[in-house]
Amino acid sequence: MDAWCITEGKAGMINQVEGLANALGASYVHLSVRLRPLWRFLPNGMYPSPRYAIENIQEFSPSKCPSLVITCGKRSVYASLYLKSHLRDRVTTIHIQNPNIAPSYFDYIIAPRHDRLSGSNVISSQLALNHITQGRLTAAAQQLNTHFKLPPRSLTLVILGGINRHFHFTVDAMSTLKSQLAQHIQDDNAYCVIVPSRRTPTPIIEDLKLWSQTTAHSQLWLDSRINPYLGLLSQCDRTIITGDSSSMISESITAKKPTYIFQLPPKRRVSRITEFHRTIFTMAWAHPLSLPLPPCRLLNTPETQSIAHYLRTQLAGV
Repeated sequence: MDAWCITEGKAGMINQVEGLANALGASYVHLSVRLRPLWRFLPNGMYPSPRYAIENIQEFSPSKCPSLVITCGKRSVYASLYLKSHLRDRVTTIHIQNPNIAPSYFDYIIAPRHDRLSGSNVISSQLALNHITQGRLTAAAQQLNTHFKLPPRSLTLVILGGINRHFHFTVDAMSTLKSQLAQHIQDDNAYCVIVPSRRTPTPIIEDLKLWSQTTAHSQLWLDSRINPYLGLLSQCDRTIITGDSSSMISESITAKKPTYIFQLPPKRRVSRITEFHRTIFTMAWAHPLSLPLPPCRLLNTPETQSIAHYLRTQLAGV
């Protein structure tokens, strides 16, 4: 099975489309869609003239398109609509996330359950689809071994996101996190490795750098030679994650790690990601960060694999 995985180039989206493609056993090529300026600012649910919206339309030739197209994100909807309009039943389109248009424009939609999207072709997910597999984690751990020596204490991976439209990422919030981490290190004989993301504000990184230099059994990862994320996720005993990224939280849960969410100050009382938090807290796959750390219920079967199995049975009947 050959596929095109199409996104707007964001890492979280790439992990979702490629994770599903791998779970389906598909050979795939990843394409990034670029929109012309006018179309970039249209609200969700408006997708006029896909042929003219796509700036790099030459990369999406229907004559070269494989039988399966997997898309994720608003901008990729244009590519899916364009290819489906030309190829119709000769292509199967799967869109990840709520496209904010009628599900009938796609063959399948995989949308978060908290979006409350319904339809005969809609598959509801509790977690964000992802690329986490045991094989990938093992390989990443082996690659990390030359850069990181496991401490004699239990290992806590602390994952930082950054500014987005849902949460404030403030110095005051990080002060609270530092206090909780210090207490966790003392109470649980832990060693904390803090991994910032591209979205983490520079003043926050500088502040945590000073803190880690004066706090025993803590480390801020600043080695740019390697991205330690997957290797540390493989080897850690637990994760503490800022609550702004459903993708990182879903990956930790899929890796079967006890997962604790540091809750940032919200910009609005209810949002899609706060609904996601409620779901995983209800399932006890994760808990709000509090000490002592409560036990988590580990995921039995990775959701991406379960959804891929369902899709394979559906596609086999086409």
